[in-house]
Amino acid sequence: MKRLGVLAVVFLTATCFGFGGFDFGASLPQYSGLNARLSELNSYWGGAESLGFRHPWPWVGGHGAGWIGDFTLGGRGAVTGYMARADSMEVQGGGARVFLETGYVWAPIDELWVRPVVELGGDALLFYVHDTGSPFRNPDFSQWYVGWTVGAAPGLEVMGRLRYDLDKYVGLFAKAHYYYPVYGPNWYIDDNPPGFDLEGIHLQAGIRFGRFPPWVMRI
Repeated sequence: MKRLGVLAVVFLTATCFGFGGFDFGASLPQYSGLNARLSELNSYWGGAESLGFRHPWPWVGGHGAGWIGDFTLGGRGAVTGYMARADSMEVQGGGARVFLETGYVWAPIDELWVRPVVELGGDALLFYVHDTGSPFRNPDFSQWYVGWTVGAAPGLEVMGRLRYDLDKYVGLFAKAHYYYPVYGPNWYIDDNPPGFDLEGIHLQAGIRFGRFPPWVMRI
């Protein structure tokens, strides 16, 4: 019975105290290797324009975490989609990312916290390259590229929050981190894949709902 009581306390603590929300993000990786490969394909199949990605890579996702003392432990996930087109070729890009995250909360005032974080996880990327049906094609062409990377991402988050109860709050946050690939990228399906991963600066912003456990209601 005592063990059941302990398990019940652990379960209630994990499920009732913490935070979660939705966010939008943008990645700023180096596209040079990917764009060089795509432009090469476009030229090979008769095109004269360059083909590639140039703008920030958008993401949409969600996150959540619980408390361990003044530390937080949780995770987040996000998905993305992108498209680029030239005279002879077109490419649709997509991906998903999953990260575990730990952080430490420092709250200089009640309405604000600053949270250094470290994330561990990875990305899965997929590109579908095909001809545009232009007169250059001979014959029809299509190619899939599938790859994944695992890495670490240290960063910093700032959140403004508004309590609407003694221990509940809603907040708006912004976070920046730098993703370092540790393993990969590993590409499949093609012997000459693009040289590309998502190393670089990643930005996030979103809304969050949370509840403080009793031992951190002071922050």
